[in-house]
Amino acid sequence: CAACPPGLVASGGAISCQYCPKGSFADVESSACQQCPAGFTTDAASARSSDECLCPAGTYLSVLQGACAPCPGYMECRIGSSMTEFLSGRGGAMQLREGYMSRLEAPGEVYKCMAVGACPGGGPGSCGALRDPA
Repeated sequence: CAACPPGLVASGGAISCQYCPKGSFADVESSACQQCPAGFTTDAASARSSDECLCPAGTYLSVLQGACAPCPGYMECRIGSSMTEFLSGRGGAMQLREGYMSRLEAPGEVYKCMAVGACPGGGPGSCGALRDPA
C-alpha cells in the first residue's frame, strides 16, 4: 500500500486517503491528523504542516502574547492576520476599517477621521481621494 501524502491520512483501516479536516494537519505519513494549537485553525481542509495553522477571522497573531487576540474595533482581521505584518506597513490580512487611518511611518498610531469618507480604511498610508497621507 502507498502512504498518503501530507494533508491526508488513512484512518481506521480505510483503503483510501482522507483529508484532514479544517483546524488540523498531517505533515508526515500518519494515520491521524494533528490538531492546530488552541485558538488556531487552517484556511481549509488538507493542511500539510503546522505552518498552515493561523489565527481565525476576527483575531490576529499577537507577538507579545504569542497567541491569537481579539481584533481591535478599528480593524478588520481576516484569517491569518498578524500585527507584525500590519506594523511592517504591508497591511495584508489585517486592515483598518473605514473611518480610520495610520501613516506609513508609524502604522501603529491609528487615528479616527473626522470625516469617514476621508479615510477609506485599508493598510497604513491609505487615504481618500485628494488627501495627503502625511
